[in-house]
Amino acid sequence: MNGVGQPCEGELHARLDGEGLETEQPPPRQPFTRQLRNVCDRLPEAVASAVAKRMRAAYRNPDPLVAQAELEALVRELDRSHPGAAASLLRDWPRP
Repeated sequence: MNGVGQPCEGELHARLDGEGLETEQPPPRQPFTRQLRNVCDRLPEAVASAVAKRMRAAYRNPDPLVAQAELEALVRELDRSHPGAAASLLRDWPRP
């Protein structure tokens, strides 16, 4: 734990699942708003708004496999025209 009680990077922490059983999960990744800003800062304004809309839709999707497929498609599209933004999205990618 760091000084404010947050898990440190790479440190496993316990959480209660829906049935009250304790499970180990990796700590949460970079907050979505920071990730969104990091990706959009590398894009022209017109492209950034469309990318932000697609990222928000993917993160709101209740099916994690569909959400991951949407983000992977976005990365492939960005990699051709804006490789810096694609790299930023991959670097901060939430891993299952």
